[in-house]
This record gives sequence, structure tokens and C-alpha cells, in this order.
Amino acid sequence: MAGARNSLDGGGGGGGSGAPGTPTKPSGKVPGGSPGLLTSTGGLFGLGGQLLIPYRDLITNRFYIALINPSDFNSEEESTYFFPQEDVQPGRVVNVHKLEIEYRNLGVCSFSCGVIVYVPNKNPQQPGVYKTKSVNFKIGSDKADNLLYTVFANLVISGMRPQAFIHREANAGPMSVTRVMMVGNADEKDLM
Repeated sequence: MAGARNSLDGGGGGGGSGAPGTPTKPSGKVPGGSPGLLTSTGGLFGLGGQLLIPYRDLITNRFYIALINPSDFNSEEESTYFFPQEDVQPGRVVNVHKLEIEYRNLGVCSFSCGVIVYVPNKNPQQPGVYKTKSVNFKIGSDKADNLLYTVFANLVISGMRPQAFIHREANAGPMSVTRVMMVGNADEKDLM
């Protein structure tokens, strides 16, 4: 784990920055970026227009035209997004204590964010189980300022192969989560 970018080492313990759910304002400094990133994401012109895409329904064999509005972040369908699993050595139990969620304030939005882990059975002949722990959030404000904010979720879950996820109901508000980081620690020796 040394030298690897891993958010599960706890970062030295202690600290914190306010009560859970309290947004922290950014420092106001604009980070440097890649000029290629601007053009690969549609550039400045990508936000100003709408996109028409023809597609075919494979069940009814009918053709349609879909309208995609890149400025509308309010999904009209229920959705769940699973972030990549953390890169922890196999056989190690991970204790997740907190989630750090960074989002862009586009307005008021409700969603749940959590962690799913695998817990092996003590009998190696039997399969293990998956455990889930999640926290409900209401983020943003009526005045959408497009700034980045950070909220923290206190939750405790232990198991192998932790994976963060976001779940939102249909029309729950505009949401733009830019980063979810699990904070915790991993055991030093293998379970197996």
C-alpha cells in the first residue's frame, strides 16, 4: 500500500472539518488543468447546445430520435452508480469510517451514498455475504452557484473489497458529484 494512492489509510487520524453534512467552501484558488480536457469534454461549446441522437428500440424494432440536454443534471429515472473498488491487497479486511463527497452546487438534490463490502463466511466451504451501509443526503441550495462543496458522511462498515455507490430517485434534483472518497484503514495481515 505504500506509495499507492489509497484513501483507506486514514491520513494520520483526527482532524475533520465541521459537523457531518456541513459544506465547506472552496479556497477560491483555481487549479491548473489540462487544455486537452476542455476540448475532450465538449469544450465551451458543449454546454450551450442540445444533441439529437437517432437510435433503434431492439424490442419493437422502431426508430426514435433522443434529445440530450447537457445542461440538465436532474435525471428523470432512478439510478445507481458504483464507483471502482478500492485497490486493497486481496484478503485484507477494510474498516471504512467516513465518506467524503465533493459535489458541484447546481441546486437542491436528494440522494443516498454508501459502501458495499464482502464479508467471508468462517466456514470456507460456505459463501460469504455482502453488507451495505448508506446515508441519505440533501445537498445544494436554492441559489445554484456552481461552486464545489464537500460534505462528510459518518458510517462504519468492515469487510473486504469496499466499493462506494450513489443511489438517487427519479427527479430528485440536479446532481453533479465530482468525487467520493472512503476514509478508514486496512488490516496489516491477511485473513486467509
